[in-house]
Amino acid sequence: MSLGSGGILGVWTKRPMANAGTLPPQAAFFFAILSHLSGRPDGDQRTAIHEAMPDLLKMTEAQRSERLANLPHLRYRHRSGWGLSILKAAGYVDSPVRGIWRITERGKELLAQHPRGP
Repeated sequence: MSLGSGGILGVWTKRPMANAGTLPPQAAFFFAILSHLSGRPDGDQRTAIHEAMPDLLKMTEAQRSERLANLPHLRYRHRSGWGLSILKAAGYVDSPVRGIWRITERGKELLAQHPRGP
């Protein structure tokens, strides 16, 4: 996948999400995930990645506690989970063992090309 209008960022930045709440856009989650993993060459646990998102994205207390309308899950954790799945499908992260995620060379290249994010 590319970064262009049809690539990984275009899919999430052009279409509004139903019931998106007040969270940052999905593209911001992509870059927060990649940034978090870039400092952890051996990868990190899914839970730790989720827990890092509010601080990396400078989320308010209201955003941190926002829940999905139909489930008891925190919205930002759901958004970061989707981010991991999408980044993996695009080749920017991998999961060498269950529950551990790490940035790939392709992900490092993306961060180097766009150090400030989308």
